[in-house]
Amino acid sequence: MIEKNSKHTYLPAEYPIVSFQTLVDTEVTPPSGWAHTFCLAPSASGLGNSLSDYFLARVIARLSGARFAVSNRCEFYDFNGYLPVKVPAPQENDPHDYWPAPPPRVSSRWLRRMARHLGKRSRTKHEFFHASPISPYLLRWFGPAITRDLRLAQDTYWQERPDTRPQSTEHDIVIHFRCGDIISGEFTKWGYGFPCVEYYARAVLAALYEDPTPRNLWVLLNTKRRDDTPYSNECETFVDDMTKLVTRTLGSRHKQTYIISDGTVSEDFYRISNAYLFIGSISTFSLWGALGNGRNSVLPIVSSNFFFSGIREPIKGMRWLESGMLLPSLNKTSKIVTIKQVGMCM
Repeated sequence: MIEKNSKHTYLPAEYPIVSFQTLVDTEVTPPSGWAHTFCLAPSASGLGNSLSDYFLARVIARLSGARFAVSNRCEFYDFNGYLPVKVPAPQENDPHDYWPAPPPRVSSRWLRRMARHLGKRSRTKHEFFHASPISPYLLRWFGPAITRDLRLAQDTYWQERPDTRPQSTEHDIVIHFRCGDIISGEFTKWGYGFPCVEYYARAVLAALYEDPTPRNLWVLLNTKRRDDTPYSNECETFVDDMTKLVTRTLGSRHKQTYIISDGTVSEDFYRISNAYLFIGSISTFSLWGALGNGRNSVLPIVSSNFFFSGIREPIKGMRWLESGMLLPSLNKTSKIVTIKQVGMCM
């Protein structure tokens, strides 16, 4: 039976393990009945990277016909602690297991491709789910089940905290605007940057072109949560420009704007996954938020090919929208931020 992690109990010592890294290094399929585990990225790397690790291991376990388990070295502090910690192998026919089983030939083909593709990288590193060009094809099979996992984990998390559950956004527009650590310039080499502010307005226009319903606008600005306070002024300038453009685009359909700069990851993820329309940024948190929403989300196509190495296969509930990219650079002596535009902003 699938076990949830409501009390943060992890994998028992006697449970057999074949790690994802072992699979990549040896390019072999573990015997049926053995377990994949995960937590290659430290908890400090953020929720988006943690979910990438988790679901990549779930997919590999499903493709190889193995059990899945969470390593006892994993540390969860948010709603992701309520994802399943042990999942039976597909052939065990657990009635609570709703993940689909792809045809064996499909499973073996994708497993070999994943091993070859990921095995080209350093043995001390791995490619995250969001960056792999194979992931969009796997999401054809597993996307709805991943969405269900994420929503069930959130439901359990907030059932235990009813007094702190955020206000519902089911009729609203939610924008995730990752900012502070991007302005620092530390992550530019990994493909991070800003979509042009026009991207957010175009996303609203495309999604709600014939929709006359007045809606609230929520902007999730994570400056306080990620200790990005030194860059809060620059972030607020970006957000001010963006919200003015979006509200002008909405016109009479705009009700109120809420800018949240101190929400927890669980609160922000809840707002995203319940939104009528979610518009994401260049961020793994945005990608998993879109998958958690599973209904009506927009993500940017940018020159860095941040998502899936540029592969733009259709994914249920998600749309892609092209955007120019703004690459920041911070002079650490003068504390002045300069912005370089790549591509067209329109």
